[in-house]
Amino acid sequence: MSSTEYHHGITAIENDTKMKTPQDGTSAIPFVVGAAPVNLLDDPESAVNVPVLVTNRKDADAFIGFSYDWGRCTSDRTKFMYTLCQAVYAAFNIFSVSPVVLLNVLDPGKHKSDVGTQNLEVTNGSAKLQITGVLKAETRVHSGETLLEQGSDYVLSFDKEGYLDILLADQSVKEITVESKKIDPSLVTEEDIIGGYDQATGRNTGLECIEDVFPLFGVTPGILICPGWSSVPEVAAAMQVKSTCINGVFGCENIVDLDCTENGAKLYTQVKKVKEESAMSGTHEAVVWPMVKTGGRVFYYSSVLAALTAATDIANDDVPSLTPSNKKIAISGLVLDDLENTEVMLTLPMANMVNGYGVITALNFNGWRTWGSNTAAFPGTKDPKDRWFNCRRMMTYCKNHWILNYFDNVDNPVDLRLTQTIVENENTWYASLFANGKIAGGSITFDNGRNPVEQILDGKVIFDIRVAFFVPGEYIVGEFEYDPVILSEYFTAS
Repeated sequence: MSSTEYHHGITAIENDTKMKTPQDGTSAIPFVVGAAPVNLLDDPESAVNVPVLVTNRKDADAFIGFSYDWGRCTSDRTKFMYTLCQAVYAAFNIFSVSPVVLLNVLDPGKHKSDVGTQNLEVTNGSAKLQITGVLKAETRVHSGETLLEQGSDYVLSFDKEGYLDILLADQSVKEITVESKKIDPSLVTEEDIIGGYDQATGRNTGLECIEDVFPLFGVTPGILICPGWSSVPEVAAAMQVKSTCINGVFGCENIVDLDCTENGAKLYTQVKKVKEESAMSGTHEAVVWPMVKTGGRVFYYSSVLAALTAATDIANDDVPSLTPSNKKIAISGLVLDDLENTEVMLTLPMANMVNGYGVITALNFNGWRTWGSNTAAFPGTKDPKDRWFNCRRMMTYCKNHWILNYFDNVDNPVDLRLTQTIVENENTWYASLFANGKIAGGSITFDNGRNPVEQILDGKVIFDIRVAFFVPGEYIVGEFEYDPVILSEYFTAS
């Protein structure tokens, strides 16, 4: 036994706090697009436009890095910092839900800028470059006129604040000169967020990477968000398109942030105008306003509502039949997206007016709670499957279920066994949803009249599916009347 292994005395060890184990769900898996501090990774380039599915905070930090710098990063308020990180925090630290699919678009190869030359003092062989976002591979260290070699003359690591620690092999060095580059999220544009298909590489980028989720992980995204960026009308429009046809067959819903900057909706009375100007009216779209704050931090509301929606589903047997409206949320207020994060005060009538524009907000009514169940399509549509957020999600849920459960039947012989099996299995599923109070009813039939021989010979069969979802009881009325007869009976009886 070496001397370093011999213990005598008393000691105390402090472990990191164990986070609450996230609860798993599949009906509202968030797909989050934004930027992250990937410079903290050993291989930053590997985390660009590559979806990663994470089930806990530790894995999320390992795949994309983490920083609390998740607000705006330019004086003109047009660009955003590491918005992926706030979605990670909301999912794992606030609501403890999983999984989450993350997509970083910040590319260290093009979204970078010069740090400049920094002269640093060395103490006990160590120096610190107090600049965040520094790229290790772009860092050069000089001792006098000598260019030092990374790995042999010095090693680099990041501290908890994201600053670069430089540990030198030569303890006698008193000063070094550092030249480097850093990732620059201000260079990320809405075009990077929207992305597309790169014909040169054969790869998807940005929002188009939602197409990669099912082939990679075998799960379908339930909620699409681009925190902050979704307030840009072009991004919101692209989100609506991607929500309606994923992999040619699947669907999902998206939550977008209404602009609440100086040029956006600063007052509840401006919400309608800004929403209409932003062309936010999609049936698969939920609009939220303004931002929220909790724990001294400010969040784009889409990050919080996406995580709350997942938590609501998980508590409801992983079925999206309930609206997340009127659910308690651990926030301390509503704020605008300005330099001061100006607080927004809403009374019930004010919040109701916002709801009437097809926008979800939050309300402090004996505790903070989400408020509103209308999709962005309201008031343009009164069709319940398109107006109510939970009904829209249930329709998408049932359609995705149909595709996932019967895809294996494609190309099987069209015979009675095929049609009867599908009808029996699907009716059993709808009966179970009904029995558990998730739907008002549902059924599937195979009608010979709808399937003539000529159509079957062409390889096409049609099943008729009817289903009804419960709408939220948004307005519960109790009509009170003073009855003098009751008073008269009281005195008569006495």
